[in-house]
Amino acid sequence: MKLTIGSLISDRTTKRTKLEAKKQRLESSLPRVKLPLRELKSVPVPRFKTELVTLKQAQFKLDAIADQIVQKTIELLEPHRDFRSKL
Repeated sequence: MKLTIGSLISDRTTKRTKLEAKKQRLESSLPRVKLPLRELKSVPVPRFKTELVTLKQAQFKLDAIADQIVQKTIELLEPHRDFRSKL
């Protein structure tokens, strides 16, 4: 068997049909791809100073709560100080 240009060496009609359909879909969508894009909204500028202030306020509140816990712990342990010194 001698092969010539354009001769079929395999019969894959199902695969060929699917590929041709895909090619048609892609070719029909090409004009839409070439349309100009809508202008994108600008990205907001980060406000690091505002966020830093918020973090510092939260840290201040956390430190105040930690101080209250330490103070309350000392108050609760104070009546038992004499007992501990006897041990």
